[in-house]
Amino acid sequence: MSSYPYLPPSDFRDRGETAASVMTSTDKLVILYNNQSTPSELDALLNDSTYSGFPVLDGGSGKLLGYASRYKLRQAIDPLLSSPAESSRVCAFVRSSVLSDSLDFSSVTDKAPMQMRKEMPLHVVVTTFQRLNLRYILFTSNGGFLNGLLTRRDIARFLNEGFEQANALSQPTETHTEWGRF
Repeated sequence: MSSYPYLPPSDFRDRGETAASVMTSTDKLVILYNNQSTPSELDALLNDSTYSGFPVLDGGSGKLLGYASRYKLRQAIDPLLSSPAESSRVCAFVRSSVLSDSLDFSSVTDKAPMQMRKEMPLHVVVTTFQRLNLRYILFTSNGGFLNGLLTRRDIARFLNEGFEQANALSQPTETHTEWGRF
């Protein structure tokens, strides 16, 4: 958890904003589709991006199936990359959809990620992050269709947005660097 920002237990009050105003919408997300990616494609995705995880959707209906973390994906695909036959097989992220020639990646998928509606008041979302110590929340609509995602980093950035000096103590200045020289 050291790479995740600290959220102070402050009492945040919004001004009528909803989660939709700060969430990352689906058109800006990198999404994994069930039974459509191979381990070699997932390896390229992990090498080209720095995201901590990816929403998993059903390729046919577009419904949310879960969330796959970067760490678990890396653990699952690394042993398969040495075999060309295995690295070209399709990955199934849900056990019920495992085909005879696909790889079972159901252990990689969090099938019950925290979900909320995008119409949720922003103060409820911030409080949920603070109290439950979450890394992400997925926003869905009726029927389980993904609308967006909000991470702990997004919330920290949002809370510190109005405070230009919030990060000042972590940046070395000339006077501080010269103090140690005698």
